[in-house]
Amino acid sequence: MERLDSDKLQLTDPFAVINGVLPAFFRIALLQIEEPQHARQGSLEVAAVCRQIAPSSHNPSVWTQAAKLMEAFGTCNDDGERDVVCLADHANDCREIQILSYLVGSFDRDLQSAFTTHVIGLANADEWYRRGTSVYTELFSPFIETYWRNAFANRRFEFSVPSIVEAELALVSTHPIEQKARATLKAVSSSFSTRDAGECAQWLRR
Repeated sequence: MERLDSDKLQLTDPFAVINGVLPAFFRIALLQIEEPQHARQGSLEVAAVCRQIAPSSHNPSVWTQAAKLMEAFGTCNDDGERDVVCLADHANDCREIQILSYLVGSFDRDLQSAFTTHVIGLANADEWYRRGTSVYTELFSPFIETYWRNAFANRRFEFSVPSIVEAELALVSTHPIEQKARATLKAVSSSFSTRDAGECAQWLRR
């Protein structure tokens, strides 16, 4: 770190979030769906590591924001809801933290909002990890596919054309693993709008 110039120093924290915090979140998010009893512990462990890193980092607020988001994801109130009201406050200094905040919030919002978030997440994941990397194929893609299969199984009434979605989801398994995240979002897209995803919506068509 001491040998890096100022321009490179500014990249260290976003790089670490992309390659450390976000992959950890994808794994914990999958656990939240499949084994929620383990997700809380994992979230709080990642948050603790982020707080340890903060004092020696170039931009400590990135790490304190990451810690707050992981703590919010791992902590539920008596009604089983997370404290995600102030997620936007944690995204001031780093686009990667903003994406993390969207992904954390996707577990406690309506499916239209979750879909928009995941389309934005897809566009960024394609840039950061490329579709052949292990982070993409073993963490991001399984998280997206499992999230929407679970959502369809448990919240079918929120899909405007469930018969079409059911048929399209059945075809996702025929796609190569590096294409499954995109195929999954395409499968459910008939029920949701891409308007709020902005330019990121074009990544669904690639």
